[in-house]
Amino acid sequence: MVTALQSLGKPAEYHLITSSYGHDAFLLEHQTFAPLVREFLRKVDAEP
Repeated sequence: MVTALQSLGKPAEYHLITSSYGHDAFLLEHQTFAPLVREFLRKVDAEP
């Protein structure tokens, strides 16, 4: 997905995050995900 988006000139990043919570990790470990999302949005906002 990231490769396809980037090939279309869209901003995209991939981060592999290990968690023992499986697919619910984003609900329980927001302190892990939030900085990555925040930084991505900051970079996207700074693009011309």
